[in-house]
Amino acid sequence: MNNNEVSVMYLDNSKLDYMISWPGGKRRLRYTAIHSDFDAVQFSLLTLAYELALEGVSRKSLRKMDSIKVYKLVEKFATEFCVSYSPKSECGLEKRFIRTVILQAIQEVQAGDPYET
Repeated sequence: MNNNEVSVMYLDNSKLDYMISWPGGKRRLRYTAIHSDFDAVQFSLLTLAYELALEGVSRKSLRKMDSIKVYKLVEKFATEFCVSYSPKSECGLEKRFIRTVILQAIQEVQAGDPYET
């Protein structure tokens, strides 16, 4: 693995459940796609995490980040969210789902408006 490469290990054939790691990372981090079995409270928390991530990043700063920095940012936001809202203890919402929606928000900001400079 190159020093700037993120490693992805899929846990299922549909590629909806996977582990991410990078050189120097302390451990692998799990991401799982969102599904329809969430209750209203869980879904609201996921929406809040998504919205906070959208507000917490700028496209300009993301342009300078490589993949490893993006995943580190996702983990930082997910940890801050879990400390603030305790989704696991309050309603059984695991951090792997929170990481996924935060990553989605960041990727959407990165993609941005193609006509924006």
